[in-house]
Amino acid sequence: MDHPPQVSIGSVWGRALGALAAIGGIAVVALMMITVVDIVGRNLGILYLQGVIEISNLTIVFLGFLGLAYCFNVGGHIVVDLATATASPRIVMMLDGFWLLIAAGIYALMAVLMWDEGFGTAASGEVSANLQWSPLTFFLPCVLGAAVTAVTCLALGIKTFRSLPPRRGAARLT
Repeated sequence: MDHPPQVSIGSVWGRALGALAAIGGIAVVALMMITVVDIVGRNLGILYLQGVIEISNLTIVFLGFLGLAYCFNVGGHIVVDLATATASPRIVMMLDGFWLLIAAGIYALMAVLMWDEGFGTAASGEVSANLQWSPLTFFLPCVLGAAVTAVTCLALGIKTFRSLPPRRGAARLT
């Protein structure tokens, strides 16, 4: 059985999610260029870039957290339908909606916890080893990504439940 169509968010919010994901993609391309320059420069003995580890950590934060909501919106996650292979499209969509709402709660909790941890760590005076960056440099993109993902999952979950096909044999109200 085919998986029911993925419900997505259109227009402005969808474009914003695409822009956030593009920032993550651009960050990865920049990281690759920085890494190549650093390796070539060190091997030739002419250049050593400070802070490549911090930059790579920040890049992974951008790639991971800023792309999550986009992935949910376009249905880019892996679907393993062993348990739902024989279920009706309505049941599958109900399960999808349920798990989207659970994901919304989990990402909202993650955003709150990362916000708290980021500001707590920054208040302690901790900074990164080479570039002396505040921990907020790393935590705030995570908070942004988790919060946007929570809102996206909530909206997708609600939209999924509103898009349910009618039950078999049930009359559809128009």
